[in-house]
Amino acid sequence: MSKQFLTRFQGLVDGNSDVFQQFTENSVVYKYESPSGSKETWYNAYRKCKNSAGFTNGHMAEFPNPEDWAAVADSNSLDTSNELWIGLIVHENKAWWASGQELTAKKVDEYDWLGKKPFTSSFNTPECGQIKKSGKEIQIQLKICHDEDEYVLCQETVPISS
Repeated sequence: MSKQFLTRFQGLVDGNSDVFQQFTENSVVYKYESPSGSKETWYNAYRKCKNSAGFTNGHMAEFPNPEDWAAVADSNSLDTSNELWIGLIVHENKAWWASGQELTAKKVDEYDWLGKKPFTSSFNTPECGQIKKSGKEIQIQLKICHDEDEYVLCQETVPISS
């Protein structure tokens, strides 16, 4: 289901040359967009990571291992207080990363959530993940995928969980 969901939106945006800032955690290279004034839906942000972030194999940032999430959440490398789209999708009673890897109900509590979280109610409209930094705390929040924001967090490779 997740591949079909993403495939439907792959033709929405052409790549462009935005300015990205870079940091590395646990051998994964991340880039996040600097302010460009343009706002993107989650679907357009997904394409931007694949086409515009300057990566050979770019994807929206994913944290299928809670340890990878903790490394980014605990680091001082993310120098923005803005909301950044990440590769998380929640629809109905399912949650998965943009690469297709499922986020299970068992793992949900291992992440720090701002507001509602997956599996606490049914999501009739797809909602997508963002990370939000407030002071030194970084949390994941859910937002309707068609809403627009200025920032996206991309990564070079999708970490493989064991």
